[in-house]
Amino acid sequence: MAMDIFEKVCVQLLPSLFRIQLVGLGEPLLAPRFDAMLETCLDKGVTIYCISNATLLTAERIRTLVEANAELMISLDGVSQASLAYLRPDIDLDKIFRVFAMLKECRDAHPESTFRLTTNTVVTGTTLYEMPDIVDFGLRHNVDIISFADLIPHHLHHVNPVLAEDIPSAQPEALGQAFALALARARNKPVRIACPPYYHSLANGPVAESLDPEDVTPNERTSRLGNASIFPQRCFMPWTHVNIEIDGSITSCCASTERLGSLADQEFVDIWNGAPYQNFRRLIHGNNPPISCRLCNLHAGVNGGNPSFYEDFIRRNHCGSLAFPGPDVIPKDGAMLTATDVGPAVVMPRGGRLRVRTGNAAFVLLDIDSQQAERLVTGSMSVGSAPPEAFDTSGNRLLLPLPPGHAADIDIDFDLAWLQPHSEIPNLTIRAVTLLADRWNAPAAAQRRLDIARRVYSDVIVALEQALRQWQDGRSKPEGTAVVFGFGDLAQVVEAEAANLGIHSLGFMDFRPTLFQNIQVNGLEMLSRLRPDVVLLPVPPRTGMLHDRIRQASQDAGAVLLEAR
Repeated sequence: MAMDIFEKVCVQLLPSLFRIQLVGLGEPLLAPRFDAMLETCLDKGVTIYCISNATLLTAERIRTLVEANAELMISLDGVSQASLAYLRPDIDLDKIFRVFAMLKECRDAHPESTFRLTTNTVVTGTTLYEMPDIVDFGLRHNVDIISFADLIPHHLHHVNPVLAEDIPSAQPEALGQAFALALARARNKPVRIACPPYYHSLANGPVAESLDPEDVTPNERTSRLGNASIFPQRCFMPWTHVNIEIDGSITSCCASTERLGSLADQEFVDIWNGAPYQNFRRLIHGNNPPISCRLCNLHAGVNGGNPSFYEDFIRRNHCGSLAFPGPDVIPKDGAMLTATDVGPAVVMPRGGRLRVRTGNAAFVLLDIDSQQAERLVTGSMSVGSAPPEAFDTSGNRLLLPLPPGHAADIDIDFDLAWLQPHSEIPNLTIRAVTLLADRWNAPAAAQRRLDIARRVYSDVIVALEQALRQWQDGRSKPEGTAVVFGFGDLAQVVEAEAANLGIHSLGFMDFRPTLFQNIQVNGLEMLSRLRPDVVLLPVPPRTGMLHDRIRQASQDAGAVLLEAR
């Protein structure tokens, strides 16, 4: 990173950050000024997180990280020379083993340190069999978290055909067996396994090849935002993280390719609150998240760490393509049928309406011309009184849930406020219309997610249940009220388990911080109004400051804070 960019980070961000990640798409320790940047961050009192392939980790650097209570992730794509050479042919495995030995020795010499060690393994169809051996290796070397992530065969719209044949999800039975064995090796051991959530469903039985044909429409599955979404979870990265490239370009996270601004010629606060960031946030929890989010392999991503989720959903549920011109697709109200070099297309200069004969489909998929940021079309799509679906044209497909019926008028409206000043209003060009999924069994899908969450977080749930029973033993009546600090499926499972013990949940609140310390953590101010008997904290926050604020807010509300320990 250029020093002028790093100086801007120091001035504009470091005073307010909880945590900084010194990472890169390559090896970060190759940066000429890495050690100086690390020292600057440590002087500011920020928690350090670093990713490395371990080849440049020296005893001195290890001691610095351990003494600073840092977090270190080592990319470990195999524990045999053959498997490691498949993805990292120039890595010396013996040298990696020596680094892990130095790490263990240094941690043993500093038992007071809260240093945390994680390994991350990119899982491929060729190397997935080695997952149990990686767990064994991690246990021998005091690894705290063993993380597995899917191989990504895509770059935006481009697919590497060689890698595409080697994605682990293409071998669900073998992946499930290997992961089940890895879990068995880690059971009752002092290590946590992190992975895409769908690994757990594979380890506990076959994955359904198609959606259940029950008469349930997708609009009956609503998130807390009020919109239907095919994606299995929500991602909070655009509100909690920022990724700064070496030239100052800003994206929402390390997996995103959508450029949202640059510190080279902008102030950070203007980027954080600017139109591109706002557009990114409004898209991510709908059916048309930014293109890199659809292909993400991060566990916290909307697709649950499965980069093939979006394409698999389309492939499994394809139930017909509609031809135009013809009676199945009729452009109206500003939409025009146009002949192009590659065939007919529907063009919308400022929005319009598309009448589609939908049959019994649950989704309509529009293939469109994707566009660059300077000519990006943003807006919303809606059918009747259903909630509008936000979209932009950074991707080449738009997905819209359909209400029951045999025909639908799809209204597409442009949001001109997102356009760059003085820019020409671009067209939306639709190349193909496809129908998906006769019906979607949303309740069954939701129940499957909760069942997986119960298995994934079984230790947390048992610990909280024990804490609740102990609290009840000291009361004259076991009934009470609770607030859960957590998010997603875990919070819903904790609510259900508390209800089984007679504890009525008043709701769950997300304690994840925004990027800056001085912004109020969501939900804390509500505790004094709700005044629950207990506050349930399934997973502690990563910083002591947040922990203290939750503890103080619970005390101010007259509630007992119960944690999973």
